[in-house]
Amino acid sequence: MADGKVRFQGLRFLLSLKKENAQHLEMAENLLEALLLEDRTMAASKTRYFSNSHGHRCKHRLWVALMILQDLLPVGHQKATEIMEAALSGLVDDNPQPSVRFLQEWSVVRAIYRLPSLETVFWKAMDTAMEQRAGAMVSFLAIIGHTTRCLVGTDRLENFASNGLPRCIPWAMAQHFTPRLYGTIILDIVWKICESSKIQSLIDEYSTVRRIVLHAPDMPNTQRNLEKLCQDFYFGVFHPLDHFTLETLCFHLPRLSHFVAEEWLPVDWFTGIASWIPQRNSDDRLAECTPAEWVARAAGGAPAFSQDDSISPAVTVRNVQKKITPWKQMLPDVNSLAVSASRKKTTTNDLIVIASLIDRVPNLGGLCRTCEVLGVKDFVLSTLRVTEEKDFISLSVSAEKWINVLEVRHFKNKYSNVVFKF
Repeated sequence: MADGKVRFQGLRFLLSLKKENAQHLEMAENLLEALLLEDRTMAASKTRYFSNSHGHRCKHRLWVALMILQDLLPVGHQKATEIMEAALSGLVDDNPQPSVRFLQEWSVVRAIYRLPSLETVFWKAMDTAMEQRAGAMVSFLAIIGHTTRCLVGTDRLENFASNGLPRCIPWAMAQHFTPRLYGTIILDIVWKICESSKIQSLIDEYSTVRRIVLHAPDMPNTQRNLEKLCQDFYFGVFHPLDHFTLETLCFHLPRLSHFVAEEWLPVDWFTGIASWIPQRNSDDRLAECTPAEWVARAAGGAPAFSQDDSISPAVTVRNVQKKITPWKQMLPDVNSLAVSASRKKTTTNDLIVIASLIDRVPNLGGLCRTCEVLGVKDFVLSTLRVTEEKDFISLSVSAEKWINVLEVRHFKNKYSNVVFKF
């Protein structure tokens, strides 16, 4: 609760900034520069964080602040473009957790809606991302769907849909299972909007392709997963403009992202605070939603959607392995260091594991984690540099910080190649 109050005071400060005040705007620009720098620094050191880990929490909080400051900027401000580029880069390169991914996609949608010139930036980024990582296409497709909804009733809708439809259709027939699900859903959303808006030119141009997609053979379990995705709050209820409130940003989005409850900030805390962002939603539809099954699976490291129907949904959600965040290590002080030392002292035994002859980094990371669980006294490596490699860190899950890791380098005997005769 105390940690939540601190974050609340930080958000309260951001909300106190005024759009018409030049000094406040300059301060917002400096804050944005610092936040974007921190985002780049985190991305350079690690591209994937475990669910509810310290890195995940920092990334989520960072993007909440970026979204608030993004809305503070005047239309056409240069920083708005930088925020959008950072979001697109994160979606392609970082493979973020659901809560961060939702915020980044939401940020891009709002940026495109506010500044039409950013459409070109988005289409270029999507065309480039197709060749880099197929999994990132689900985010780009979701952005197309939400932006199309936002542009309903505007003169920009036909142009945006004309660029979005030819990019959605290939993914609706793709080999990749999850992008194909998203491609089918988004194509259906855009098509229905074109029909309701009576954009006859696009309907005539793509009607044949639309019929082909509808009658294409389904992959195993496609229909069941399509129904689940359609019922998800993100496509079934959420609207990027109508739900841009403090209630959604600080409470419902982390809740529906299967984020730890400690990160939810009740909207009642913001009562009486002057803000240019509405505090509450105009309806209770998001409050009635529950986290989707695929979000729980993605947070646990499992595939978001499965073609295997033999696995029970309850099992797939509950069979999640995660590491508890060491809060005492995140906020070090005299007392916490003493607790950490006593923890190491009381949970170790006399077992020493010597792994100096093992050269595979992933194996060393997994072995390090096992040593922490067993409470070994010492874990010996040939070099401590291996603990800084990504393959080691991804499997050790910070275990090297809780056990005593030693370095014993390989000994090279200068007489090893000499043949002795007796």
